Amino acid sequence: MNASFLAKVVRILIYATAIVPLIIFAQYISPFHFGKAVIFRPLIEILIAVYVPLAIVDASYRPRMHAFTWAMLAFTAVFGIATATSIVPWASFWGSLERMGGFFSFLHFAAFVLIVSAVLRERAHWTFFLNLLVAGGILSAFYGFGQKLPVCTPGSSGICALSSWFIGGGGRERIFGTIGNAALFAGYQISVVSLALALWVRGGAKLWEERLYKAMVVLGTLAVVMTVVRGSLLGIGIGAFLFTAGMWWKFRERWSRNALASVSVIALLTGLLISVPALKDSALVQSSRFMRRLTDTSFDSYTAKTRFWAWEAGITGWKESPKTIMLGWGPENFNIPFAQHFNPQFFRGYGSETFFDRAHNMFVEVLVTMGLVGLGSYLALFATLFWALYRIAQRDDASWKMAWALGSGTVAYMIHNAFIFDTTANWLLFFAIFSFVAWERFGVGAVESKPANASWAAPVAGVLLGIIACVLIWNTAVIPAKANRAITWGIVYGWNDDFPTAVSEFKKGIAYNTHGVYEYRHRFAQFLLDNVSRYAPLGVPFTDAMIYATEAVEENKIKNPHDYLPYLYLSRLYVTLGKEDPLSPWNDKALESAKAALTLSETFIRTYYEIGQAYINKNDFEAGVSWFKKAAELNPDVAVSYWYVGAVELERNNKQVAMDYFEEAFNRGYVGTELDYNRVVPLYSEFKNYDRLVQIFEELVKIQPTDAQYRVSLSAAYASAGRIDDALQAAREAVKINPELIDEARAFARSLGREL
Repeated sequence: MNASFLAKVVRILIYATAIVPLIIFAQYISPFHFGKAVIFRPLIEILIAVYVPLAIVDASYRPRMHAFTWAMLAFTAVFGIATATSIVPWASFWGSLERMGGFFSFLHFAAFVLIVSAVLRERAHWTFFLNLLVAGGILSAFYGFGQKLPVCTPGSSGICALSSWFIGGGGRERIFGTIGNAALFAGYQISVVSLALALWVRGGAKLWEERLYKAMVVLGTLAVVMTVVRGSLLGIGIGAFLFTAGMWWKFRERWSRNALASVSVIALLTGLLISVPALKDSALVQSSRFMRRLTDTSFDSYTAKTRFWAWEAGITGWKESPKTIMLGWGPENFNIPFAQHFNPQFFRGYGSETFFDRAHNMFVEVLVTMGLVGLGSYLALFATLFWALYRIAQRDDASWKMAWALGSGTVAYMIHNAFIFDTTANWLLFFAIFSFVAWERFGVGAVESKPANASWAAPVAGVLLGIIACVLIWNTAVIPAKANRAITWGIVYGWNDDFPTAVSEFKKGIAYNTHGVYEYRHRFAQFLLDNVSRYAPLGVPFTDAMIYATEAVEENKIKNPHDYLPYLYLSRLYVTLGKEDPLSPWNDKALESAKAALTLSETFIRTYYEIGQAYINKNDFEAGVSWFKKAAELNPDVAVSYWYVGAVELERNNKQVAMDYFEEAFNRGYVGTELDYNRVVPLYSEFKNYDRLVQIFEELVKIQPTDAQYRVSLSAAYASAGRIDDALQAAREAVKINPELIDEARAFARSLGREL
């Protein structure tokens, strides 16, 4: 086999990985992460099948053993050990559908580093590859800018028509480019900016390359700013200060002095905006959502608190045993200690962010899931990088500039990672830079070929690895893609009210029993639970689908007995099935599942609601109320807990008690559904609480703005509360909706001594 030809093929495959951050699988669940992983992994598998024969026929292409190699192998080994000893090994190995992480994916990054470092042996190879990565960063930034374009209407032209090309667009406040999450996108852009800056200041680039690098620095920085991710802005700000200060200290060039002054002024102005109340609260700042978010650095904000609570839960779980201290709970399993030590303050009502499958801090994430050994090996990657940059900087001024830029960028990236985590695109950029620095430190210079006498071994290895790659691609990329597509179509058919086809597609996706099936079963259950009122009238077909969903989620319970989510889904499914019959065995199953969930997360408030509802189904109102009250005790600020108690007391005809709890719910900011409000209208009418009736009917009008009867009721409530002008205005609006009410409205106005 010809080594030169194989080396060219390997390089082409390496270059192809540069497009991975741009890949979006639009019609799939997790479109911004799923597609990147199922393209990157097959690329690496094909790459291995070509690279191994190359390494056999020419020993000079075999991995070089140096500090970078050992650091990467050490972290990979610890990753593998943590997976093998994980509380849920399959989750640690395959990762979740949403993030597409896990040991299986990371093995591909390890192979990527080893192969790239061995095969890209000339500066021209590296320049071409890095230029592709920089160009990809620019395209991703432009994609993000496109997400700011206005929303289109059918048949629009010009800029508005252009906006339809950008998934997640429509005048977004925070852009996320091709990465799918503002924070992840910011981290990706930080990496590309630091790379482009390093290539620019190193010098020696062609004119078009220099323009490419400058464009990336400007556009990438602007993209990070437009994400308004405060941790990322802090990171890039500190990185920019380090870079400009270092360049001025070392070279005293005018441009670096001016750049340092500009960065300092921006930092000063930002600091003033944040710290001076008169500026922070000014009309200019408060009128801009961008400026309000940028200047909101309070640790008392709900978003900031959720991060601290998540870290606290994870670290509390990490300290649980010697095993978790040393090797953690297992990669991709942060959700388990998080649930066990769940802070009830997370829950503020339905829609609250109560599920953290990642720590939103890469260092805490690695510590909790891979222990001290994992964190040590992870930090060793950065230590190796900084050490190599230090040695590179000693060569000459051009190398110093490049190394300082990459070092400053790495500091920015680490600060950013203290508030988020890595996914496929972020890992790719980090390890590309990692491999480039390894080559700069150990690989510069001519490499002599070392042909080996392996006339038969190379083709045999190529054929065998090719077969293995085909099997892997089919089972870990093609089949998962088919399953994902089926589930997506199930959701789409559900939106279009085609229930039989939706269920068929969900079943098809689940039947593949491939990567993601754990989430697909839950997706199906959620689809049914979200559409009970819409599809329950179908009768048997809906009931059959519900029973199938319980069987599917039971599989999840068996597969991961440490995760409370399957138990919670089962309890809600069983509660729904048993709602019409107090003697139904479904209610007993609901209690069994919910109480099992409670053993895994004792402070998760929604579990208390499921138990309470199951008892209500059984007509055991006393027990039901007690569980809703326990939920209120866990977090007294949650309004819905009081509402549930009030609803049960109203069912028991304890009207005054019910009124007290409803009032508590309203006073704590409860916002209900149309059914909720209509349920309490007779009670508030009986108690002549007209001010609250006004509030209730105002909410009903918001929910159903074209319902004339709600306007009529609101008008009457205003009149009873003594708000005559408002009563007349509501009556006029009712007439606008339904002109047939004109005579009734005029009579109503006269009864108030007015004319309509």
